[in-house]
Amino acid sequence: MNQERSHQAPLAEGRQQNVVQLGSQKMSAMPITAAQWSPAGRSAIALVRVYGDLSRLSSSAQQLFHSAGQVNWTSLPEKSVHYGHWGLGHVEGVVLTQIEKDVLEISCHGGTAAVENLLTSLQGVGVIVQSWQQQLASRKNYLVAECTEVLTRAVTVRSAQLILAHSLEKLPEFAADINWPADDQSRNEAIRSVELSLKWWETGRRLTEGWVVSIVGLPNAGKSSLINRLLGYERSIVIDQPGTTRDIVRASTAIGGWLVHLADTAGVRESEDPLEAEGIQKTMATAGQADLVIYVVDASQSLQMADVQLSRQFRDVVVLLNKCDLPMDRDVLQQWPDALPISTVTSQGIMPLLDILARRLMRRGPAPDVMIPVTLRQQSCLQKVLTALKTSDIDQYLLAKHELASGNCSN
Repeated sequence: MNQERSHQAPLAEGRQQNVVQLGSQKMSAMPITAAQWSPAGRSAIALVRVYGDLSRLSSSAQQLFHSAGQVNWTSLPEKSVHYGHWGLGHVEGVVLTQIEKDVLEISCHGGTAAVENLLTSLQGVGVIVQSWQQQLASRKNYLVAECTEVLTRAVTVRSAQLILAHSLEKLPEFAADINWPADDQSRNEAIRSVELSLKWWETGRRLTEGWVVSIVGLPNAGKSSLINRLLGYERSIVIDQPGTTRDIVRASTAIGGWLVHLADTAGVRESEDPLEAEGIQKTMATAGQADLVIYVVDASQSLQMADVQLSRQFRDVVVLLNKCDLPMDRDVLQQWPDALPISTVTSQGIMPLLDILARRLMRRGPAPDVMIPVTLRQQSCLQKVLTALKTSDIDQYLLAKHELASGNCSN
């Protein structure tokens, strides 16, 4: 084993030197690029970021920007800000900020026409127009760009915090370290780390996709009223008539800081109405695929065996005893002694329900050093890294790390 490691270490060092040399060559030949970094659509201000050595642009490029100080925008000092007008025909008021030596930010009017004119004029003097994802990938690496793109799709602060701390910060650092573990103990620690990361994959994808919670129960149990209470607005139609909800009514909200998709389903009962029967079939299919099922029981009515049987069909279920503002049936209370009493009329029990849902969907947070894959590609690459570690295959280990960082698939 020691002899094997003595051959592996120089190989890893040689591969690492090649990576550094390729990185240096890439930087020296890096084209000048421009991309819109503000969201698409109309806004007060739009931001275009230009990367590259602007001094390489032709002298005609200097005529694009006119300021009171007559500065040359292709050779601005670092950390300087300049106001002026951009363009040769139709001009736009812009602010130029030289962030670093080869990083220039141009702020302009947020209308789409202003951004298009700015990018078109840059393209006319030899600048390559890209998406912000392409530009970031060319400056950093594919993995950083990928995690950043996922970060932009996070709709809650808590999800964004996890992606930032456990994906954008942890995964590129892991991928950049191409040193083979020095001994068996280090290799076992690396195996445990990757295994733990893969266990968080399901959570990682739900940070942007969200969790699905299906609301199920017999007709008139109060399902539609409940989803309206959870959302804070009238999403579902509520009338005192069984079978009102015939299709799945979906809506999204944040619960405990996590994106949750709620599904208000048709009341489950035997029905000869083909539309209602189809809705009931959809109810069972949707509930079977949900991450969590809320089963609503009308606690003001006598115990129904259909409630008992249905509530037992789901692997992860929260039983609610609705209409606790009315006298509650004793048999119902005895059947579900630990169920949460709620009232969609008075809102009693709604806040405790939100706490329960948040805990059941995200039972615990990751430890500070855990890296979380947030795309299927990242999960696949980490699985290859794990296999290579377990089989002591350094070549496959380095290829898998390279694939994780670069997005280039190794066959």
